[in-house]
Amino acid sequence: MKNKAFKVLAMVMVAGTLLTGCGGPSTPSGTYEKSGFSFNFDKDTVIVTEGENSLSCDYEMDEEGNISFELRGTQYTCKYDAENDVINFWGEQYTK
Repeated sequence: MKNKAFKVLAMVMVAGTLLTGCGGPSTPSGTYEKSGFSFNFDKDTVIVTEGENSLSCDYEMDEEGNISFELRGTQYTCKYDAENDVINFWGEQYTK
C-alpha cells in the first residue's frame, strides 16, 4: 500500500511539473524601471509611472513577448525579453 501511494504521488508531481512547463511564455512580474519611468506588471495589469503620475490598465502579451496596452486612448507596445528579464520600450531597456 505504501509503495502504491508513493507511485501515485510521484506521478502527480511529474504531471504538475509538465503542466507548469507548458504554461506558455514567461510573463513580466514586478517593477521594471529606468530614469524615473517604470512599468509595474501584475498578472493582468500594468501600472505605468512617470515621476509622481501613475496610470493602470490591462495588457495583453503575445507568444513573442510583445506587450500591448492602452493609456488615455493611445495604444503602446513594448517587448518582454524573458531570457534577460527586461522590458524594451522605445529603444530603452527597463530593468528590475
